[in-house]
Amino acid sequence: VVELLKVGPAPSEHSTDYLPMLYAVDREFEEFFNVGMQLAARTWREMDAGSGDLEKVMVVVRKQIETVLTQSTTRRHETMDAFKAALMSVSYKSVMASEQKDLMEKHFAHFKADSVRELKDKVRRQIHPLVARQRLSLLQHGSYFPHYNSKGKVKGGNRFYCVNPTNTAIHYGDGGTDEGAHPSHDQLPNKVMLSEVRELVTGAACPIFSKLKSEKKRSDEMASMTFALLLDNEESIDFVAPSRFTYSCWTDGLRLLLGSEAVNKETKSDIDTLVNMELQVRLMDVEDVSVPATAPTVPPPPSDYNFSVAE
Repeated sequence: VVELLKVGPAPSEHSTDYLPMLYAVDREFEEFFNVGMQLAARTWREMDAGSGDLEKVMVVVRKQIETVLTQSTTRRHETMDAFKAALMSVSYKSVMASEQKDLMEKHFAHFKADSVRELKDKVRRQIHPLVARQRLSLLQHGSYFPHYNSKGKVKGGNRFYCVNPTNTAIHYGDGGTDEGAHPSHDQLPNKVMLSEVRELVTGAACPIFSKLKSEKKRSDEMASMTFALLLDNEESIDFVAPSRFTYSCWTDGLRLLLGSEAVNKETKSDIDTLVNMELQVRLMDVEDVSVPATAPTVPPPPSDYNFSVAE
């Protein structure tokens, strides 16, 4: 309390701090201490603290009081009761959330520097092929897709699709009820060469929507999971993914195989997560170092290069 109220040092002529609740009671120091102890008791319970956690609890209590005192510069607490109510509104969880936010802001402040942005671009170029290989690996592993005809979803009519190891063809065939089994590409009877694919389309542009007789079957949810490969012979292979993950991996994987860029938000999120993790690892050595926002100015070259070295 002595430190928080700055008891002892000479008052500053330029300070604008004003705590009116201290003038609303006769024994302001004792009242302040009393409210602080009530807060400490509640925080102790919230932290489920033990006998050896006194120092940790006091650190949190100090942070709680400092938070409310900072508020007092814009929202003055006229009475000690109002000050107590403000203190009790600052929970242990909110203090920890604030501390975590401050830590993250300090940590990511490095990311604004030009040198770090250049490093981030370099790391992104390294991560992008890694995510692309993961997507292609999933396509080679294969997935089950429900089979549809003009009447809608065929009961028990799953089909298994996979890309061959050379990434040149899609193999597929009717699957059984055991979706845990993953047949190899040479066990599947049907094959389409990727060189025969003219275009990848998604959503309502897929031919399967014009084949469905019932409008009820053509739902927005189905459209968000549907994609198709349009072939040179005017035929198509239609897919209705069983999950958003499968849809994202297959559409972006096929785009990569067809020479396009991945566009799904899940793929971009995976790349961003890996890039930020790699950056954090590489910046660990400069955690407490102030990284300049721009590179220092390179001095002009000397007038001549006749250097002499003292022996």
